[in-house]
Amino acid sequence: MDGLEREVDSREIEAIIGRETSQLAQLVLTLAVMGAQQVSRARQEKWEQEREAAAEQLWRERAAAEPLLRAVYDDRFWKNLKPTREGMQPLGDAVGVAWQWGGSDPQAAAAFHYIRDRAKEEVGVEIKGEFVPVLDLSRALALGDPGLQKRLHVGREEAVEQGSTSFAYLIRDPADPDQFIATGEARGPGWEDPRVLAANTLSEWAAARGTPLDASLTIEVTENTGTGGRLLATVSGSDVAAILAADIERQRRLITGEIEAEPAQVIHALHAEIGRLGTRADERQADLHALEDGSKPADPALPAGEREQQISDAQRDVVRLRTEQARLAIFVQAEQARARGEDPDFVFPSLAVQDKLQQGWMATATPEAAAGLWAQVQAWDTKAAGESKTAALAALDDQLVQHYGIVLSEGTTLSQASAALRDLSEAGTGPGSEEARQRALELHSRAVKDIGKAVLIEAEVSRLKLDKDPDPARIAALDGDASRLRASASADSAAADLAERDAAVTAAGSPEFSAADRAEAAAISATMFEDDLEWEALSRERPTAAPREATTASPAAGSQRAGAKLAAKAEAALKEVPAEKGAAAVAVAALGEGTRPEKAVRQSGQAKLTSTAAPSAAVGTKRTPEAGR
Repeated sequence: MDGLEREVDSREIEAIIGRETSQLAQLVLTLAVMGAQQVSRARQEKWEQEREAAAEQLWRERAAAEPLLRAVYDDRFWKNLKPTREGMQPLGDAVGVAWQWGGSDPQAAAAFHYIRDRAKEEVGVEIKGEFVPVLDLSRALALGDPGLQKRLHVGREEAVEQGSTSFAYLIRDPADPDQFIATGEARGPGWEDPRVLAANTLSEWAAARGTPLDASLTIEVTENTGTGGRLLATVSGSDVAAILAADIERQRRLITGEIEAEPAQVIHALHAEIGRLGTRADERQADLHALEDGSKPADPALPAGEREQQISDAQRDVVRLRTEQARLAIFVQAEQARARGEDPDFVFPSLAVQDKLQQGWMATATPEAAAGLWAQVQAWDTKAAGESKTAALAALDDQLVQHYGIVLSEGTTLSQASAALRDLSEAGTGPGSEEARQRALELHSRAVKDIGKAVLIEAEVSRLKLDKDPDPARIAALDGDASRLRASASADSAAADLAERDAAVTAAGSPEFSAADRAEAAAISATMFEDDLEWEALSRERPTAAPREATTASPAAGSQRAGAKLAAKAEAALKEVPAEKGAAAVAVAALGEGTRPEKAVRQSGQAKLTSTAAPSAAVGTKRTPEAGR
């Protein structure tokens, strides 16, 4: 009986101990999970507050967790557990560590599942709970690399200066998805789709290494805010082509106006399209050179002897693509004007004025036409036209100084400007031309004198060298004097040539500038800019279709070319309009159709030509060409 009672008592004691052990283990594990939750939340807050500083701590914490995660697979770990709080603490620590890291570390997740199964088997405790969502461990560890952190820090600072946004990127290793084969910093506009940035970055990286873009390559783009940078995009190599093609189409729709956007986005799209056109033009230029030097065989599909046709096609393609680049560059300036709060319509006539002046329009224009053009630009609304008006007036003022030696004041009326330029033209020679010629004579005279002195010194040097005991110091000093005199003479001679040119340019608008001279200038103007963007074709209208590198035709070029034709149009217009309005009409006719400045002058929503400015007593200020530059 005593033995039976002892057996019953023993089973009851064991049951009590078992229940107490299970309850104790449950308590320890519950406390461990609660502690792990608190630690995980604290770590998340720490990453948010001190992301960069948390990188090194992250490495240390993960290293400290490794022994516990490995220990649970050893049977001795479970045999050494005791039915006390202290005895169960190793299990609680292992559960806490595995639970903390299991959301981002596959090894920790596997350890957590193993502990959960083994704990139920060994101590009869079921561990419940889900992993706390934390950042991907491999990404966090890669972003925490000190070298990368330095690059990201520099990138953030430079991006602020450039007005762009800095991002971090990581390219996963196809052989081991938990590792990264490349990390770095990339920049782009803040409004750009991160997937586009990722696709561009991966495409450039793969192209530089000759790596095929397929599904095995994956890039991740995160915020550049430290080790805890938020993941913005994940792109596979197989998706790059489709993403970039869609972005190019979006950019072209921005250019054509199908999609409304801020100027910064349109400018970005224009620059991208200009770059693509440039790449295509470079390729065709290379084809052209190869065809010309024979290094590239002719197309076998063409009949024999048609290499010239291929060369001609390549030449046309290069000109067309370069012309389209130039046309889109003008739209960049228009969008920049819009970003400044100005009317972009003024950009086009302003560029037309500057282009024609560069081609020598002023040399063939009558004084009335020159005054009319100046009045047209002066009448543009200063606030709306902004930098476009400033640039056009600066070009006009420079030409007026060169051809007439005068700067017209802002308040000068059209009739006053016409009379002033006509009087200066009829004076025989432009103001300042005689002064420039006199200066040229003085410089030439001084140069001749210096050359004469140098020759005498050089003769003396030759004599000294023949002496029985020549003085090297004396010879060296004289050689230096001769060299300085010749250098001075060379500089004076060059300055004299410039003065003579200024004298000729200043007199260009006078009667002594003969009809033959004018005809020659017109011919030069009409031919020397043969391959340049035709100013008559400048248009304020957006392209009606998205441009394509290989198919976009250049805008229809104007058939009128400057020079004598412009002068003839100006003279014809003068005969058909009243004197006061004549100069303005001449200016319009001379500029050519499609680029009339008055179309850009907006008042109450309507185009209006203002031919006169406020009266002013002072017409202008006479300047020599030197003072006007």
